Amino acid sequence: MLAKRFAAIAMLAEGNSLYRTGQLLDMSPSTVERLRNNMRDGAYDSLIARLKQNKQAYEDFWETLEVVLRAGMPPIGRGRWKGIYETLDKEK
Repeated sequence: MLAKRFAAIAMLAEGNSLYRTGQLLDMSPSTVERLRNNMRDGAYDSLIARLKQNKQAYEDFWETLEVVLRAGMPPIGRGRWKGIYETLDKEK
């Protein structure tokens, strides 16, 4: 949860829209909007400055985020195997 919020803050700092950030990170619109409002109030200025301070770490962060977003991990909880079961049923 903390990693997603950190990623959302970084994405918003880069100028991504609320919608894009929420969709890519699978976050509710209200959570993303709350993070943006906090960011506008200066709550995350030191975090963003620290992230951008080390250029290599900043680039590594974005590469890691891209890998995580493309992983396509199944959701945790109820129905997480639904897609697999449907695929197996189609093959029968």
